Amino acid sequence: MYKLREVKYEDYEAIRLLTNNKENIHLHENISYMDKDFFDRMLLNESIRWYAVEKDAEIRAFVLFQLDVPNSIIHIDRFTIEAAYKNKGLDEHLYSKVERLAERKSFSKMQTEISTTEVDVYDFFESKGWVNAVNGSYVLIMKK
Repeated sequence: MYKLREVKYEDYEAIRLLTNNKENIHLHENISYMDKDFFDRMLLNESIRWYAVEKDAEIRAFVLFQLDVPNSIIHIDRFTIEAAYKNKGLDEHLYSKVERLAERKSFSKMQTEISTTEVDVYDFFESKGWVNAVNGSYVLIMKK
């Protein structure tokens, strides 16, 4: 059974290991590594939401996104899944959390940048209705 929850301070090492492992599934080919300063800043930032999926008491995936309330946009910054859990539904689990929040808070748009060679990442977002706006920038206009 998977457990979806907010990321907390004691998750730093697990999140760092997931992020820094290039074998895992990421939005970007050249990932920026996770350091403690960045991790702490993200947890303290009121506009950031960060959710993790646990399996067997270990974090196997996470999504980090920013709420731009004045412009009614959610920007997905990081979406990472442990390679061993690819095609196990963790992407759906995390994505549905973001989508439900966008609908509940009446956001008009979600966006992200994708720059990976992992075709499944593009296919996943496109299957959800996202379109490639320009140069790897993907956008989803929310339905009212």
